Amino acid sequence: MKSIVITGSNGFVGKNFKFDLKQTTDYQILEISRDTSIEDRNEYLTKADCIVHFAGVNRPEHESEFYEGNVSLLQEMLDIVKNNPNKPSIILSSSIQANADNLYGKSKNEAESLLNNFSKTYGNKVYIYQFPNLFGKWCKPNYNSVIATFCNNIACGKEIKVNDREIMLSLNYIDDVIAEIKRAIEDKPTIVDNKVEVPNVYKKSLGEISDLIISF
Repeated sequence: MKSIVITGSNGFVGKNFKFDLKQTTDYQILEISRDTSIEDRNEYLTKADCIVHFAGVNRPEHESEFYEGNVSLLQEMLDIVKNNPNKPSIILSSSIQANADNLYGKSKNEAESLLNNFSKTYGNKVYIYQFPNLFGKWCKPNYNSVIATFCNNIACGKEIKVNDREIMLSLNYIDDVIAEIKRAIEDKPTIVDNKVEVPNVYKKSLGEISDLIISF
């Protein structure tokens, strides 16, 4: 039985992922969240066969939290994982923002470099997914996704604001994300242009998205 560590297990993607695994696989699931003790976290990391790292920071109160939550936390984990004799594969939830010139993007880019260097040094397989905008069940309005925000506000009779209808978004549906991560766990990821990628990327403008949700 494979042991799968899920960090950020109570977040939007983590919650969907662990629910699916419990329904469709016999993996041993080891959850790491903010409530997990350091002792338990380290124990899980030293016996896992695969680590799916969803934990991170994207809306901090202080800018320094970008680095702490996206880089320092990963470094702490890797310092433990290097002693795991199973050499677990590591799947990182990154973002298309990793290529952008902002603090969030820079922290994600640094996390990617950190993980790639770890792989070169210790030989662990790594899969880095630069997720676009995600949407789907259990997505928080005014936090995770503009689609969740629009759906919530429209359903509640609240106004939605679309400052520029022409802004284009790239989007993945959560179930497609989960299916792809499961393939990566089995070392069968989707490769596009030498990078792992979640299939079915939808490209829509904010105007198209708002009009469609209002029509529903």
